[in-house]
Amino acid sequence: MSLLRGAASLLALPALAGAASAVVSLDGAWLYAYDLGAEAASPGSEDFLLEPVSIPHNLRDFSGEPVGSGRTLWFRRSFQAPEIQPRKRAVLRVLNAPEPEVWINGRLVAAGAKDSFFLDADVSAFLRPGENLIALRTRVPGVQGGVWLHILDPVHFETDGVQLDTPGWQGGATALRLRTAIENDSTVPAECEIGLRVTGPGGRVLAEALSTVSALGGRTEVELLTPRIEDPPLWSPASPRLSTVSVTLRVDGTESEA
Repeated sequence: MSLLRGAASLLALPALAGAASAVVSLDGAWLYAYDLGAEAASPGSEDFLLEPVSIPHNLRDFSGEPVGSGRTLWFRRSFQAPEIQPRKRAVLRVLNAPEPEVWINGRLVAAGAKDSFFLDADVSAFLRPGENLIALRTRVPGVQGGVWLHILDPVHFETDGVQLDTPGWQGGATALRLRTAIENDSTVPAECEIGLRVTGPGGRVLAEALSTVSALGGRTEVELLTPRIEDPPLWSPASPRLSTVSVTLRVDGTESEA
């Protein structure tokens, strides 16, 4: 039996993303090819990439290439981007891809550091409302994480999301702990209220917690602990009871939700 699905002792809770105005997943259907030049990133060069692939993936899903070959891989797709409102910004995240480089609408946006396997890039200036073309260059074994576009408010949860655990739980009653950080990209201090709610499989609220912090600028660590849940619903393969968690961030009276 378990409380947090995916941890050693687990409340079966779905994973949560960081709070943002919107999160656009770019996982799913892409096109790929090996060993192309940068011209493959330009609009009008669709003939370069002919083979379908899904991101994220395992190399065995689409190729017999040896994992250690180091061959260059190109991925490409179109996507719909929302209009970026004033004071907001768009951050592209690429996870678990060797030294990724990203082009949007034919323009080089950013490149991961040497020996890195991720990329966080502000792409606000490269996007246009509606259809956009993204090209991603990396190496074998490809993109084993995922690709997301985060549309961020000036004050937001970090894009790594929130961490949830049940500290010291060995059965019986437990509290749920939230750990995250609030990032304030503006020059204006903000009063932030963080809310945490655990809801059982039948819709009954099991626990709630609330905390207030001042985000003065940059990154502010947050830790929040609920009261003890006396009889938590346990998950097992035979009885897969799922509880849910909602995390809210209220900034100067305006609320967003993870």
